[in-house]
Amino acid sequence: MKTEKRKVKELKFYHNNPRKISLEMLEKLKNSLREFGVVEPLVINTKNEVIGGNQRLKALQELGVEEVDCVVVDLPKSREKALNIALNKIQGEFNEELLKSFIKDMEPPDLDLTGLDLGELRKLTINLEKEERSIEDYIFNKEGLFAFFVFGNIKEEIPLELYEQFKKFLGSRSVADFLREVVKNV
Repeated sequence: MKTEKRKVKELKFYHNNPRKISLEMLEKLKNSLREFGVVEPLVINTKNEVIGGNQRLKALQELGVEEVDCVVVDLPKSREKALNIALNKIQGEFNEELLKSFIKDMEPPDLDLTGLDLGELRKLTINLEKEERSIEDYIFNKEGLFAFFVFGNIKEEIPLELYEQFKKFLGSRSVADFLREVVKNV
């Protein structure tokens, strides 16, 4: 096994690769590659067929990347297939409580790079401790058209334009202070 640089245009997708990727996840993968680069080499055979990293290859092609590090293996076809499946199947899972704690202080643009979708982020952030949060505690969805914030049991996704207007209206007040004023005056 050795690591070598290969031209992306010379690499081939593995024939009948059973792994697939949605357009949404492909965009997330491309965003990650733009931000962090290729931090994990592709795994290829001696014929330049990608055993592990077919989705990354697709993203790299679309991004116009010219060269990439590859781990070259020389295995019988049956072992190549086993490696292909193992690289995509054998993986850990998240401990949700630790993941909640782990993402708690991350900035929204960085959360977008994690590959977690808005539904997963909502589930994790809504269930964080029930402390009051200000309007500044928001998460943008993938299109960047909505802001999402949590205040106690109030969970709301609002158009970004409305969020900006609301933020101006609030001035230096927090959402918590604003809602207290509203409740007082009802």
